[in-house]
Amino acid sequence: MKWKSISGRDGEVHDTLTPENAADLLFSAGWRTVAEINSMPDEDKRNTIIVELHNRLAQTIGYLQGRDTPALVAAGGLYLILKRNGWRREDELHAMSIEDTRNTCIVELANKGYGSIRELQGHANRELVEKAANFYEKSNEPASVISMTLHFDQVQIQKQSPKVLAVREFDNSQSSETLFETFSFAETNAEEESLGYSDQVTNNILMKVGISYEVTAPFFSTNESLELQKTAWK
Repeated sequence: MKWKSISGRDGEVHDTLTPENAADLLFSAGWRTVAEINSMPDEDKRNTIIVELHNRLAQTIGYLQGRDTPALVAAGGLYLILKRNGWRREDELHAMSIEDTRNTCIVELANKGYGSIRELQGHANRELVEKAANFYEKSNEPASVISMTLHFDQVQIQKQSPKVLAVREFDNSQSSETLFETFSFAETNAEEESLGYSDQVTNNILMKVGISYEVTAPFFSTNESLELQKTAWK
């Protein structure tokens, strides 16, 4: 997920949740400006990341110096995505090691439908960052419904308050997949002839990731309109 790219001395520098190199991480995390990054040789970029991670995580300089640069970039990506997704605050991250951030990311992803903990444990840190960035993107896109098909038969309009026939909430806010659900109900009232609506009603709802819908189906008398009252929110 890349928001913008700026030309740097060694190529483009990306503002991204999935940093691919030291320059991307330093810029995306706000640790250095592009001008500063452009003036730094690779070893300085690496050392800067080591110092920044040491200042923000419970990780020693010696441990960080023993990691290669791609591993440091992936560790920085974990730190960044945990913050961006709101999964941990800065003060909480300050008490965590890189392994703690990895395990936290795994648990959060498992809770949000990105695989079992066992499956996620088999992924490298960079792959976990990519999955968590996918969740961020889905969670922050505008709420929308792909399609909704409603079928209400043979009902006329009259100004009366309906009784609630059925209510169901469709929640796709924590999933990584599009949801398709069918909301069906039927009503037959044998006591009052004026309440003659007894048809089966089916609503097909197809929702993007990150959407919740509450569906209220009112039940009207013969001379009233039957409609779907709906509210969407993220």
